[in-house]
Amino acid sequence: MSEAKKTSRVPEIELMKAVAIIGMVLVHTLEASWDSLSNADSGPGYLVFYLIEFTGGVFCSGGFMFAMGWGAAYSKRSTVQTFLTRLVKLLLLGLVVNFFEIFVPGIIDPAGCGPVSDFYYAILAVDIYYYAALFMLYFAVMKHFEDNTAVQAVISGSLVAVFVIVNTMVTPEGFSSGNDWLDTLMGLFVRENEYSYFPIVTWGIYPIMGYWLCRIYKKWDDRRRFAMLLAALGIPALVVSEILVTRAGLPHEILNPGGYDEFFFYAMDTRSMLGGFGLICLELLLYMGIVALAGGRVHPGFLYLGKNVTFIYVVQWMILGVIYPSMAQVTSIWVNAGIGLTVLFAVIIICLCKDRLFVNRRKQ
Repeated sequence: MSEAKKTSRVPEIELMKAVAIIGMVLVHTLEASWDSLSNADSGPGYLVFYLIEFTGGVFCSGGFMFAMGWGAAYSKRSTVQTFLTRLVKLLLLGLVVNFFEIFVPGIIDPAGCGPVSDFYYAILAVDIYYYAALFMLYFAVMKHFEDNTAVQAVISGSLVAVFVIVNTMVTPEGFSSGNDWLDTLMGLFVRENEYSYFPIVTWGIYPIMGYWLCRIYKKWDDRRRFAMLLAALGIPALVVSEILVTRAGLPHEILNPGGYDEFFFYAMDTRSMLGGFGLICLELLLYMGIVALAGGRVHPGFLYLGKNVTFIYVVQWMILGVIYPSMAQVTSIWVNAGIGLTVLFAVIIICLCKDRLFVNRRKQ
C-alpha cells in the first residue's frame, strides 16, 4: 500500500477541497461585481476572469460535494447518529451563511440591495449547506445498510435515475407556485427562483459519485488501476456531453458545463451534468498525477485549507456580506480579483488565530 493511502486523509481529496475553497472565495467576490464586470470576459483581464470562473465552477461546488461523499465513505468512525448530528449542524450553518450572504447587504444598503422586509423568505435559500445537510440522510442510510451493498446500490441508482428524469423535465428557469416561501423551499430540489442555487436534481450526482468512487478506491487498493478507471469514466463523459450540448445549439464552455448562463449553471441540464461528472473524474486524475510526482505528499498549506473548508466558507460570507454593497462599484476584474485574494488571506489568518487560541486554551 502506498504512503498516501496509509494516511487518515487522502492527499488528492484534500487538494480538491483546497482548490474548491479558493475558487469559492474568488467566484463569490466576482459575483459581487457581476453587473459592473459584464465585459470582463473580453477585456484585458479576460484570462483572470475565466480562471476564476473555471475554478469557481464545477471544480468548486461539484468538487466540494464530491469530497463530502468521499469522506463519508472513507471514514470508519462515522455512525448513523454522526451523520444525523452533522445534518443539524449543517442546517444551522446554512442559516448563518444565508443571513450574512443575503440579509446583511440588505441591512447595510436597503436602497441598493433591497430592503430585507421584501425577501424574508430568502432565509430558506438553498445555500450549499442546506443541500449538503440533506445528503447526510443519504449517508446515514448508506451506513445503516453498510453490510448490504446490493441495497445501497439500488437506493443510489434509484436516486440518480430520479435526478436525471426530473432534471430533464424541469426547465432551468423553474416554475412558480405564486408563493415566494414555497418556491424558495422547493428550490432545494429543483430550480425555482433567484434564491435557488443548488437544486438537488442537478447537484446530487456529486456526493453520490464521491461515495461510490471512494468505495472502489478502498476495495481495489490499486492507485494505477483506479486512475485508469477515472480516465475511462471522465473522458467519454466529457466528450459525449460536449457533443450533446453542441448539437443542441447552446453556447457553452467545455471546461465549465452549464456556464453559458448563470441560471443554467445552477440548474444544469442532464447534458451539462454529464460534463460535470467527467470534469470531476479528470480533476481527481490530475491530482493523483500531481501527488505521485510529489512523492505522495501535498504541500501543508493545501492540507490546511482542505482541513478547514467549513470554517473558511462560513467566515468568507461574514466578510463578503459586509463589503457586498460597495463591491457593486468595482469595474476592474483585477481589482475584484485582488479583493478576493485579500478576503481569502484574511479568512486564513482568522483561521490560524482560531487554531492558536484553541491550542493555548488546551495548554492551560
